[in-house]
Amino acid sequence: MTTVVLFGSSSILAGLILILKWFELRSGKNGFLLLLLNKLNPHAESLIQKLRLGALQIVQTIRYIVLVRIPGALDNAVEKARMSAVRELESRKGMLLGRRDITSRGSVSFFLRKMNENKQNGERGEINDPL
Repeated sequence: MTTVVLFGSSSILAGLILILKWFELRSGKNGFLLLLLNKLNPHAESLIQKLRLGALQIVQTIRYIVLVRIPGALDNAVEKARMSAVRELESRKGMLLGRRDITSRGSVSFFLRKMNENKQNGERGEINDPL
């Protein structure tokens, strides 16, 4: 719809300018509207060049975003989702195999700490403390 409106309005304007130019050529004198349009011609060319440059910059920016930034962001998102899925699968695998999270305080933690100390001292890693 927008294309039809723009094309129609520009066609009507172009037809009006052609009719004015025809009257100007027929009468032999310059018309007010065409004199004004002739004065605006250099300004129109510079404006068109600026608009063209702006349009090219917008196109290049969109190309950069589509071809560089979006694939990079998608790769990062896919990698995060993959790592999250791997962590979740490892967690479920650990639950199936009976592995439990060890708290930082408690008898199990003390047992592991003591076993680690014995291993560092060159021993086998068993705890033989008398109860």
